[in-house]
Amino acid sequence: MQGMKEGSEISFEQWKERGIIQNIEAKTGLIHYDVNAGPSQSGGGVFDGERHGLESSVIGVHVGRDKDSSSFACIITQERFDELLQWINVSEGKRKKFKEIIQSKDDKEGVIKRLQLRETYEQAELGLLTEYKLRGLEEIDLSCKKEGLEFLCKNTFWENLQSINLSWNGIEDDACYSLSKNETWKNLKTLILRSNYIGDDGISAIVKSKILLGLEEIDLNFNKFGSPGVIALADNTLSWNNLKRLDLSENDIGDEGASAIGMNMSWKKLEYLSLSRTRIDDKGAIVIGSNITWKNLKVLRLVCNKIGDDGAVPIGKNITWTNLEELDLSSNLIGDKAAIAIAENRSWTKLKILNLGINNITAEGGEVIVKNDVWKFLEVLRLSYNEIQDRGALATGSNSAWCNLKELYLAGNQIGEEGGVAIGRNMTWKKLEQTYP
Repeated sequence: MQGMKEGSEISFEQWKERGIIQNIEAKTGLIHYDVNAGPSQSGGGVFDGERHGLESSVIGVHVGRDKDSSSFACIITQERFDELLQWINVSEGKRKKFKEIIQSKDDKEGVIKRLQLRETYEQAELGLLTEYKLRGLEEIDLSCKKEGLEFLCKNTFWENLQSINLSWNGIEDDACYSLSKNETWKNLKTLILRSNYIGDDGISAIVKSKILLGLEEIDLNFNKFGSPGVIALADNTLSWNNLKRLDLSENDIGDEGASAIGMNMSWKKLEYLSLSRTRIDDKGAIVIGSNITWKNLKVLRLVCNKIGDDGAVPIGKNITWTNLEELDLSSNLIGDKAAIAIAENRSWTKLKILNLGINNITAEGGEVIVKNDVWKFLEVLRLSYNEIQDRGALATGSNSAWCNLKELYLAGNQIGEEGGVAIGRNMTWKKLEQTYP
């Protein structure tokens, strides 16, 4: 075995150590030998002994040590050697291709698919990049670049762009007009504009764009728009029929904006909707819960709003969302009435994550939730900081349907020893990894 032994801060010496092979595992491809190698020697070459005057050859790569202090290495079989050779050839081919692209400023074969630039590049360097014809470029990440949009708009070659990330760019309404008129991005599917300064006028400009018609994902989390911008967005029935993901969290939407979204009839492919921290109360939640268009909805997040039982009951009774996998209504004003409506829903057979933490659910609602026998795929249940107490915990411990449960959160519910013991005795949750009673 050979490696590099550190002699001082500025000098190193190569060294080797002889050992005897103790075992070779055919199935795992591991060699075990009696060499006292340290953890820093991982990756060192393992050679066979010199025989009949012939030079030794590499037969493996040192991996580590067993509990019994014997070392082991991974055998370099012919198959693995061929794989390594193939990786080297591919890497060399890519390096040569990138060099040609840099010299010609033209990616004729469309090799480069993704650019992640973010804040690490200076504006002058980005300006030079606009001259490159990256014909195959599909995704660009310019988050944290103050002039990222301006840089993008100067380029007319990247016609294949499908995803643009302009988060934390300081974008205001005026910049949205430039964004909406760029005729290069006809294939754009994902537009991420979170954490900017986009107001109602900016949203209207994006909505009216004749170019951004094929969008599938829009992220406008944490901007400056309110209900007028959301109404304009929700009323856009002539385009965005392919919309799958929409995040409008942390904006001043209110019930008026939420109602407009709930009444939208054109987002038939919608899978993900996040309206957390948007000042929605019962009026807006009732309309959202009454939606019968989103048959493909998988994730609905309404965290930290002012939704009580009157708003959450219609959500719990919705039978259209048969593909729902995650429902997050944490940090609201939900009580037993809504909890029971959610628990008695027989349509959400694919539900994996349910978060009702930080609400007003008592043992009455908790008992009905844990009696649900439809959520066969449930993996995460969050009921922390409610009021289910020992009575609810006892019922929870008797659940025999959630055989896929991995995480259970019940902290802040005044559960005593009796309830904790009941939960601990459950024999159904064999996959349970975390529990916070």
